[in-house]
Amino acid sequence: MRLKKGYILPLLLLPMAGCGKKSTIIAPQQTAIVNYLNGLRMPDGTPRPWAQQGGAYQLITNIDRAGRDTLPAAEGGDEISFHFALTLNTRPVITSSIADNVTAANLIYTNIADLITKLIASNPAFDPQYWSTEPENVRLGSSPLVGGLADGLAGCRTGDMAYIFLTSDQAFGTKGLGVVPRNTPVAYYIVMDTVIKQQ
Repeated sequence: MRLKKGYILPLLLLPMAGCGKKSTIIAPQQTAIVNYLNGLRMPDGTPRPWAQQGGAYQLITNIDRAGRDTLPAAEGGDEISFHFALTLNTRPVITSSIADNVTAANLIYTNIADLITKLIASNPAFDPQYWSTEPENVRLGSSPLVGGLADGLAGCRTGDMAYIFLTSDQAFGTKGLGVVPRNTPVAYYIVMDTVIKQQ
């Protein structure tokens, strides 16, 4: 069930052509993302930590798990392996399961097996024959990724579950891509499988 690289690569690769007027399109997207993130709370009521990294807004949902700080953080040159879901839902409810936030209507692609299973069960018309459950393996900083995605992956550690929010200029720009309309912000949900430091 491996998606042919011709289908998946445009969802990860840099299609930045045609990014134009920033102030009228991008500024409201940035404001909406920041306001959403600033409104999130941890279970104890304290603000949920998030970071802006380059062109990405990164929210690690399990940042408070034991032992996380002892694991290496991904940075340029490291080999990383991850599963992901690309969605148009840029205001997810933060729970322990990405499946709570993904529907056939807002999902663009995923290689997360549980999501594919959910979509098959809930949508008889869903055809996963070209969808893979294999992880994506890239060298951070060397593999051409969608503009802000590399920024959002930096700092992730093995076992992290993260949302990476991208304004349209950091995603698919003024041209869009397939079912992603032009000038549309997106969110990647990432499950970081491994971070292998460069030697």
